[in-house]
Amino acid sequence: MPVHSQGEIMRYFKAMLVAGALLANGNVCANTTVAESFGGTSAPNWTLSGTAQLTAPSLDTAGNGWLRLTDAANGGTGYAYYTQSIPTNQPISVDFDFAMSSGSSPPADGLTFFLYDSTVTFSGGAGGGTFGYMCCPGLAGGALAVGISAGYPSQFVNGVASSIAIAGPQPNYAFIAGSSGLNPTPYAGARGLAPSDPNYRHLHILMNPTANAGELSLTVTMQAGTTTNTILNGVVVSGLPANVNFGLSAATGGAVATMEARNFSLQSGIAPIIPTPGLSTLGRLLLLAGLLALAIGAFISRRRSAC
Repeated sequence: MPVHSQGEIMRYFKAMLVAGALLANGNVCANTTVAESFGGTSAPNWTLSGTAQLTAPSLDTAGNGWLRLTDAANGGTGYAYYTQSIPTNQPISVDFDFAMSSGSSPPADGLTFFLYDSTVTFSGGAGGGTFGYMCCPGLAGGALAVGISAGYPSQFVNGVASSIAIAGPQPNYAFIAGSSGLNPTPYAGARGLAPSDPNYRHLHILMNPTANAGELSLTVTMQAGTTTNTILNGVVVSGLPANVNFGLSAATGGAVATMEARNFSLQSGIAPIIPTPGLSTLGRLLLLAGLLALAIGAFISRRRSAC
């Protein structure tokens, strides 16, 4: 039988404490699920501003469209944001396909998924290398953003071309963490409609609350064709508001690219999702057993109350 280190034991013990706190507080009951393909001629409950547009029916047939945030034109900034707020004390999972094409050499600038304070009226940030999120001015009430570089060493990605980075909340909108230049690059040069296409690009963002209020731990993965890689793991963002709205942005500057997204989904209030890198098989089994015990205990203690 393998010997488990004190560090390993502490990792899954801390994970169980976080999960237990969420379950005891009933946070897993208030589920929010948002799914929007952006393939049709409308996107209910979404607001588009700046250069953002749905490509159906003018550029694509209805059902086959994309959300186009920028054209390959200088100085474009586009936003699509959702009208319903979600709490930051619950797990949040986000997925969407994206495409970057028709770019200059190098293509620019980039695309983000962002959160902003739900008590603040939406107002977009600067364009170009800020990806529509960073200052100055920054996105009003900005809480965090995950940005994808089209290929230019922009401000948002701290000068690392073809990378993915995370920026924090206002008033500083500071760079928190970023990857090295990626290969395959986020910029594919054409739309990819399915994983069988090498041009296909997909982003997954997992945000788990920590034991500290107003704090999320982010894991970001990117799929290019059939290959999926974890790009950033366990990046903590602090100082977040209690409730946030969310959206997508993209911006060009002196260099350009067409940047699009589709098949967007977000789920908030799901059962705690806890990545367990470094845990052995027994460690994972112990973690799962602990989570199951916590869930059963929480259910029994709350069996007379509805979620």
